[in-house]
Amino acid sequence: MKPSLFEFGPFAIHSYGLMITISFIAGMLLLYPKFKARHLSTEYIWDITLIAIISGILGGRVCFVLQFPEYFDWRIFDIRDGISLSGMVFGGIFFVAIYHRFRFLMGLLGFAGIIILLRYQGIIHPYIGQFHPLDFTYGLALVLASIANAQQAWRWFWSRSRQAKIYHAFGLVLVMLIGMRLLYCYPYAEFYSWSVFAFWEGGLVFHGGLLCNMITLGYYCWKKKLPMLALV
Repeated sequence: MKPSLFEFGPFAIHSYGLMITISFIAGMLLLYPKFKARHLSTEYIWDITLIAIISGILGGRVCFVLQFPEYFDWRIFDIRDGISLSGMVFGGIFFVAIYHRFRFLMGLLGFAGIIILLRYQGIIHPYIGQFHPLDFTYGLALVLASIANAQQAWRWFWSRSRQAKIYHAFGLVLVMLIGMRLLYCYPYAEFYSWSVFAFWEGGLVFHGGLLCNMITLGYYCWKKKLPMLALV
């Protein structure tokens, strides 16, 4: 397979990533007649597609990385190298902004993905002190979203069971830890290897993505009482 189909200056359309995109779009289109035939709401298709994309890529990538760890530089995950306390605050704001709002989370993550991709391609300079409008816009969007969602998220949190509270508190701590490390590495992006995240260049294991899809989609269909096997 040709690695890059087209190149426009620093931008490149990778054949591997393009094929993945086409496959998910095709899968989403195939779901429409099946949902209509069973008189199910087509609104679920967007959720199913988003879950399939995230869990499929994540599962396939994790399996590939675990099978070939020698191909990657793992210093970016070494928290002993340094952390940022402001990143902890930023992670907390992010968690509050997206708490129990799945589609809103997808929008914010998509915007973050654009910023990361632009930095990976060298469009936005990584050095601190040289802010780009996208950085300011993303940060402002998170702050406003967290303020708008804080009261509702607080009430929703305390209405959960004790087990659910522990689960969500663990998620908050995890996101804050990620923020602490990510914001520390952010100004020095060029000194770290980010290839472990570059799935669009290749490196996904089919059975890893399939297994992760089955688990996440199975749980979603069970919660929404959708006939998963009939829709496959």
